[in-house]
Amino acid sequence: MKNKSKFLIFSLSAALAAPLGLQAEPVSVATDPVGYVTMDINGLQEVSGDSAWTAISVPMRTEIFFQGEVMAVDEEIISFSADSLEGLDFSELDPLGDPSYYVELLSTGQIIGILDNDDSGLIMEGNVEPVINVGDNVAVRKYKTLADLFGENNEVGLLSGPSLADSDVIYLMTTDGSGSWQRFFYQQGDGFFTGTGWRLFGSGEDDMDDLSIAPDDGVFVLRKEESNLTATISGSVKMGDSRRIIPSGFSLVAYTFPVDVSLDDSGIYSETNGYVSNESISDSDIVWVMTPSGSYQRFFYQQGDGFFTTTGWRKFGQGETDQGDFTIPAGSSVVIQHRGDGLVWDTNL
Repeated sequence: MKNKSKFLIFSLSAALAAPLGLQAEPVSVATDPVGYVTMDINGLQEVSGDSAWTAISVPMRTEIFFQGEVMAVDEEIISFSADSLEGLDFSELDPLGDPSYYVELLSTGQIIGILDNDDSGLIMEGNVEPVINVGDNVAVRKYKTLADLFGENNEVGLLSGPSLADSDVIYLMTTDGSGSWQRFFYQQGDGFFTGTGWRLFGSGEDDMDDLSIAPDDGVFVLRKEESNLTATISGSVKMGDSRRIIPSGFSLVAYTFPVDVSLDDSGIYSETNGYVSNESISDSDIVWVMTPSGSYQRFFYQQGDGFFTTTGWRKFGQGETDQGDFTIPAGSSVVIQHRGDGLVWDTNL
């Protein structure tokens, strides 16, 4: 399986490879190391069929644009000291109307999108009172985008044509647990009725360059040509804790740190995080791992009966063979099927 990634850390003061053109200027508070990750994208030479698949992610982050202590929380509004946000604008939305900036709760690493701000407060996506408390420290960053990952002008070199059928396809899953897919491609316009650029299938000529992709979101790439490709993304390395709340249903998610991780060390299962674990895969949460051919390997954390079955990570069809050492490569992603009311995925580096 050719789904490798390479990770290089620069010094703490190193600049990123290209300007991000953001509305707000980054502040000098981040101490995370910076660098870049290169991720291989499988071509047809890796498979016997007519399509090759790769699971990737965006394991690097943008700079911090604001950091402060929360002074008050009122439903979707979090407030800071007077005028601490003066001159900053975090109201930008992406082409689908989703936030371009997010708050990271530094104590847990959970991220929440920002809709707007004034000189002393942020308006968040939904009620944050259950998550953020007075005295918490938060940081504001900008989401990486489709253009950050593949190039504004498709510098990665994906197959592009006048339609989705003639192009390589990027799959993103909605975050509501429904398992619905959004399909993106780089369109080569005819110069008259269609333009050139990133498009969402079914959304006409809307440009998708600035589509937000969260650091814990997964991305699937469907490639239709022989050659392998490489995507390189730069930024700061996530340090400390990370948290994602996974709803009931299907979620395409990523380990937020740019390193390989085993199932045992992934944090997907713990006794208290809401993971549903039983004796059979049909009654347990499932980790679906994409292969280059487009098929899935299915893993689950089994609760053994103490007689015929034992406890631990298992692969469907592989009996009692322990799979705890199975590795999720750096810069990859998986689908988690959650059967409960919410899985709290906590990880740290």
